[in-house]
Amino acid sequence: MKKVGDVFMLGFRGTEMPNWMIQFAKEFDLGGYIIFDYDCISKTRGRNVTSPEQAKQLLTTKLNSDPLVFIDQE
Repeated sequence: MKKVGDVFMLGFRGTEMPNWMIQFAKEFDLGGYIIFDYDCISKTRGRNVTSPEQAKQLLTTKLNSDPLVFIDQE
């Protein structure tokens, strides 16, 4: 059975998956999430990704659903 979260694609700030997103995926599932290098508000790099090792850790965060991962590429 599909849940409402299956139609959501979410973004976040920080180099770790935030607890609110983990809880959202647990309760509602999650269709996907997007990670960014550049933060348009602070005009700095490293919004979600700081190194290949950190990106691998971020992308292997365990979620109840199996979301698609989108990468913003400028």
